[in-house]
Amino acid sequence: ALHFITSQGRMKFVRPLFGKLYGLGGPVREQALAAFTSHANFYHPIARKMIAKDLNISDERPASTICDAKGEPSTSNKRSGKKWIYVAAFVALATSAVFYVARGRRRAR
Repeated sequence: ALHFITSQGRMKFVRPLFGKLYGLGGPVREQALAAFTSHANFYHPIARKMIAKDLNISDERPASTICDAKGEPSTSNKRSGKKWIYVAAFVALATSAVFYVARGRRRAR
């Protein structure tokens, strides 16, 4: 079971197994905790957060953190919140202009 949960990243498969191993207690619980902490970066961020919750440990990283191949937070993601506000404003303005022009054409008929 430990080999499977360290080689499979699907929350659908590994979350119930981690829960069962954790519930057995004793050395099996310790092995499950060690397996999770050593392979935490392998799992999808949401799976990591949910499994950590099941194992009563904290996952310090927010679920939206994008990691590189080594499991470190990626610095290549340069998207800033301010940039996306401008993009959203532009899309809203363009959409409004399209509706305004379309409405004007309907009235002209």
